[in-house]
Amino acid sequence: MQGLGLSKPALGLGSLWLLAGGGTHTELVRMDPTTLAIRSRTRIPLGKPVTQVIGDPTHVYLVDPGIVSVNARGRLGHLNPDANLDAAAVYGSGLAGLNGAKLALELLDTQGQVTASTSLRDLGGEIAVSGDNAWFLGDDGSGNGIVHLRLTRPAP
Repeated sequence: MQGLGLSKPALGLGSLWLLAGGGTHTELVRMDPTTLAIRSRTRIPLGKPVTQVIGDPTHVYLVDPGIVSVNARGRLGHLNPDANLDAAAVYGSGLAGLNGAKLALELLDTQGQVTASTSLRDLGGEIAVSGDNAWFLGDDGSGNGIVHLRLTRPAP
C-alpha cells in the first residue's frame, strides 16, 4: 500500500478496517487487528469518493456522503446515496450523523434512512458517540467549541 492515502482505521466485526487509495481507485482493506495481516481487499465501485469507515463490534459502514453497510467478509451492502453526511458514528443498531447541508444531527437506520433529525445552528466535521451521548465540533460563530447532546432513539 506504499504511496497510497490511508483513512483513519476503524475496529468492527472482529477486524481492523481502513480505506486505501483515493478517487476512483479506493479499496476497503480488512486486516487482522493483532498481526495486521490483510484478510481481504474490496474495491469501492462507488461514483462518489468514500472517505470514512466506521464500526463497532457488530457493524461496519462506509460514510461520506452516502452510507454503505459492510459485512464481516468485506462485502458491500446497498448504497444509500441520499444520506448526505459529513461525518457519522455507530449509534445502537444504526448511525448518528452530521448533515452539513441541512445543519442537522440525524439518526439513521442500517439502510441509511433518516429516522429522526434535530436542527442545529452549526456543526463541524467530526462526531463521537458513546451510549446515548454525542459530541461534535460547533462554535455558533464565536470560535472553537464542542457541543454535547443526549440522544434518544425514536419510538418504534
